[in-house]
Amino acid sequence: MKIMQNTASKYELKHYDMVINDELLFFVNGSEENLNDFALALQTEVPLSLYFILKSVEVAKDMSKDYSNDIIKNTSTFDFSINEINEIKDLESPNFCDIFNYPKFKVDFDIFYKDKKIDTRDIMQKVLFDICNMLQNNETISLQTIKGRISISLNSDNFDYIMANGMSNIALYTRASKDEMDALATFEKPCVSLLIKELFVKDLGFKRALFVLPYDIILYIVANILLKKDIPFVYIKNTSNSTLTYDVPFKDNFFEIIVGNRGYFIHNNYIDSKETEETVCNLLDSNFIAENAMFVSYLSTNHKTIFGKLYNNQIDPVLNISFDKNPKNILKELLKRKNGDKLINNFKKSFFDRFERIEALDDTPQQSNNIVDILDSVSFILGFELDKNKIFELADLYLRDIGPKIDFKNININGEIFYDHILTIRSIMSFSIAGVEIETLGYGVLESLVDYLILIFRDVDTNYSIKDIGIIGNMFANKIIFDKLTKKFPLDFNLIFPNYLDFKS
Repeated sequence: MKIMQNTASKYELKHYDMVINDELLFFVNGSEENLNDFALALQTEVPLSLYFILKSVEVAKDMSKDYSNDIIKNTSTFDFSINEINEIKDLESPNFCDIFNYPKFKVDFDIFYKDKKIDTRDIMQKVLFDICNMLQNNETISLQTIKGRISISLNSDNFDYIMANGMSNIALYTRASKDEMDALATFEKPCVSLLIKELFVKDLGFKRALFVLPYDIILYIVANILLKKDIPFVYIKNTSNSTLTYDVPFKDNFFEIIVGNRGYFIHNNYIDSKETEETVCNLLDSNFIAENAMFVSYLSTNHKTIFGKLYNNQIDPVLNISFDKNPKNILKELLKRKNGDKLINNFKKSFFDRFERIEALDDTPQQSNNIVDILDSVSFILGFELDKNKIFELADLYLRDIGPKIDFKNININGEIFYDHILTIRSIMSFSIAGVEIETLGYGVLESLVDYLILIFRDVDTNYSIKDIGIIGNMFANKIIFDKLTKKFPLDFNLIFPNYLDFKS
């Protein structure tokens, strides 16, 4: 808002603003030339935002308030425009490090380093170059930022987040999509979990990490100095102390989002509560408030699956999830299906060691009400332990955008509809015999689970005329699941996100 006010004042436009529902209306009045200049300036002055979208520009017929030239001068943040940030962080710019005189109405609070006040461009330059030199000497520096107190270092042994010193390093070292890079660059500066390219995993020492771009003018400058020294990353850890401080408390926090397709993103938030039948209902009720019936899909790695209609604080399940995930018992059931014996014999010939491991299992039922637990069974069939996380790891290694279609279908048992887990395992065994790689199968089973969800959503619309779909559960924090869901979600349906994804593990 302050950037828009500053920009309007820059072009001598009177202005005021108001909020109606979820929309901000920003009114400006002035000469036609200045109005045109203002409209063009918004493209370079106002940064991208997760929550702010310019919907339209219209001629206002009625004015409900007097115009003003006032600007909110008192602030506890750095409200710099894109152009100002570029000027201040550029080592060759005459405004390098000048956060005091170059931009008006930006810094109206004191900044200290080791209890000494920083109030000139020259002092700021010296302090920040000293900090960068200490980082290069393997020292850890503590800073106060708009997202709280942090320590920064060039040592990757212990960190919470990685700050990339430039977008080019995100593109070089990670498998970030364009949408993820766009999200990282927004005004809010979220964290995004990114996979490291296989080429750099050994050198960096990790396969995935939470990345963030510089989000504070001090960090912009530090990052640019380090970038000139060919240093790609700074490792961030939350701390309680700082040697560089501001005399105002900042309350912004790091937050993580999962970025999907078509502009969708979801916050990776969790509620600190133990799961019970009552708390699950409370979780759904508190996250989805609707005047009409809606459909909710609760898909979690740790808790039972819920596919049901939500209305008046009541969940009405439309699909039953109940199966024995023990691979040995699954093969016994498969033997009863058409051509099941042939498939099992062929699997035994192709993967004798895997078959022997399955046969050596205890035949005690492992009953589950969680469809995600089928991934445990898939993992064992592929030669690993009963560990769904192995499937996520395999899927992350897959480099293409489409996998084989694994069967996720329903079966009618005495008039009730159940998920048929036998068909999923049958598919996995068939593709394995055909020589499909395990990474491909890992990706395919996740993509096919999404296809199954989309089919359920369409069936709910057909049977109950419900197009409002709420998704909840930590499975939607999986990049592949969320990416495929938002790509394939029907355009005429409404996708509704929760405040909290799931319970803390």
